[in-house]
Amino acid sequence: MQTIYPRRFGRYVLVEVLGLGGMGEVSLALHGPRRQPRLCVVKRLFADCRGDAVVEERFRREGELVARLSHPGLPRTFEVGICDGERFIAQEFIAGRDLGQVMASCASGGTRLPVPLALHIVIRVAETLAYVHDVGGWGVVHRDVSPSNVRLSWQGDVKLIDFGVARLSVQAGLTITGQSVGRPMYMAPELLAGGQATRATDVYALGAGLWEMLAGRPYVDSQADSLAHLNSEVPEGVV
Repeated sequence: MQTIYPRRFGRYVLVEVLGLGGMGEVSLALHGPRRQPRLCVVKRLFADCRGDAVVEERFRREGELVARLSHPGLPRTFEVGICDGERFIAQEFIAGRDLGQVMASCASGGTRLPVPLALHIVIRVAETLAYVHDVGGWGVVHRDVSPSNVRLSWQGDVKLIDFGVARLSVQAGLTITGQSVGRPMYMAPELLAGGQATRATDVYALGAGLWEMLAGRPYVDSQADSLAHLNSEVPEGVV
């Protein structure tokens, strides 16, 4: 998808590309009164993904999910719909940096996140996960809890973003052939062994992120390391 910026997209004016995901493009956009427009982000499917039934269904599900969710730890969703034949999701723009960027900056300077800050972040994300896991009696499994999906605003807010691979707890997930769901460094061993994503695997991912914040390195460096946890012997005296 090559877009000339700025351009009008329905009631929005797309200003610039913020990022490219597995299914689509995320753009910074303006909407609202011309004299006092509000910044937001608009996520659209890639042109070459339109017509792919699995991808379109995943994007549609993502829109349905985020439209149902309302929590201080999540970006607000303004609109989910179709414009000029393109599915889109419009959400609150969170000015700041993602946790992965902050951790990388710390690492380049030879430091780690202060323990109080790391604990503050993980507590906020845990509170958000507690909400999404039980919302409406059906619950949502995020399936990609990782530093790049934790947004830290300049005002100090902590937001969990990107429900593109999330699923309802009661539904089977949609996985694109050849594409893994989640990031191996934060995936629970049972997922890498072919198991199903659950609330517990989201919590594992959050714990792996906390470890990385405190230790300054990933909890596991490879898929093999993570799978080894399934078969490691319990030290004598632990149980």
